[in-house]
Amino acid sequence: MRRDTQCDRLLRLLRNSRYFFGEWVTLHDILSLHIASHTKIISLLRKKGNNIEIDRQNKADGQMWTRYRLVSK
Repeated sequence: MRRDTQCDRLLRLLRNSRYFFGEWVTLHDILSLHIASHTKIISLLRKKGNNIEIDRQNKADGQMWTRYRLVSK
């Protein structure tokens, strides 16, 4: 039986959010997956052909919150 990789877990979160949760995934949600380096994993997913957008303009409660989403091809 194959274990889920960090790429598998993040891609599943991004795909599920696209269909069920309004598309955007917060950095907090990604960090809850216990991924060592989310920027490295996102880079690897992009190299595999996944189009992942970043929203750095999302402000809430006076703080900047980075969000990510998987865009359909």
